[in-house]
Amino acid sequence: MGTTSCCLNFLCSLEAADWIAIFGVIVNAGLAFWIVKTIQNRLTNKRVLKDYFINEFKDIRNEYKTFLTNLYLNTTHPQKIIPWFKLMNIKVDDLMSIVNAKYKIDEKKLKPYQIDLRELITNSSFASSRNG
Repeated sequence: MGTTSCCLNFLCSLEAADWIAIFGVIVNAGLAFWIVKTIQNRLTNKRVLKDYFINEFKDIRNEYKTFLTNLYLNTTHPQKIIPWFKLMNIKVDDLMSIVNAKYKIDEKKLKPYQIDLRELITNSSFASSRNG
């Protein structure tokens, strides 16, 4: 009980300036906590989004790697080559347009590589001129 009455006496003896200072410390602590949480969440969300795009590019790279491996091993059917390139072009174009909208990366950046590889494998400039 002695401690309680001592605390009550201390709180009652505080002046308005002391209460304002205590309130200011509490508000500043709350604001600091809120700002740190908000910034941390935004940075985490941005990192997650970047990781997603990086993984999508890695998946596309792995698909190209698998395709070329199958091509070298002669396990790819010729009639599946052009449709595969069309599918990959759609995937790359869609991904690049999203990345362009979010991060301002040129969406035509990979186009020359896609065209050169397709022409090299199919030996057909018709396919590239139609889609390029």
